[in-house]
Amino acid sequence: MRNLWACQGRIAISIFLLLANLCVSSSATARVDREHDDFEGDGSGEIFGHVEQKEWQEESVPLPASPKESDLIPLLIYQRPKYKYYIDGASIKATEEDNVVRYTVVIETSSGLRNVFNEGIRCDTGTYKSYGFTIWGEPMKAVGHSDWLNITAGGATSYRIDLYNYYFCEKDVFRGNAKQMGELLKYPPDDYVTQQDE
Repeated sequence: MRNLWACQGRIAISIFLLLANLCVSSSATARVDREHDDFEGDGSGEIFGHVEQKEWQEESVPLPASPKESDLIPLLIYQRPKYKYYIDGASIKATEEDNVVRYTVVIETSSGLRNVFNEGIRCDTGTYKSYGFTIWGEPMKAVGHSDWLNITAGGATSYRIDLYNYYFCEKDVFRGNAKQMGELLKYPPDDYVTQQDE
């Protein structure tokens, strides 16, 4: 009888030790998987796929100098309005950190008056923002406060549609670097208007 109890005791201890080893092994495996899952995460130990992404933050970029005549690029736009438009080639800045193209546009009225605006277009959202303004020949003045607004068609500001669609952005990203954007403004495709009619 004693031998039977001793045998049962040894079996119970063996089962207990086996279960304990399984728990330790599962815990170690879970730690390894957790570390592996976070390999492409942010290092916080959260399982990959549940890591919070960094919130978009706008870069701080100083206002450019007022444009020079020699840097103006005539802007070909689809609607061909009564105004003339120019982009200051020297002002184009494409910052990858926030996916924003910044530029200065000159809008010339039929009387020859030139209004100057420094703006930004955010490629991933199709929105724009104003940073500065002036009249031709005067220093650029900063806009006190400006929100990101949707780019809309129609009126004197319809040029932003074409800048977004054909010169600066493509599938939510840049159409190359600032130099390449400037070249595209200078030498748009021959079938530019045809492309937009399709």
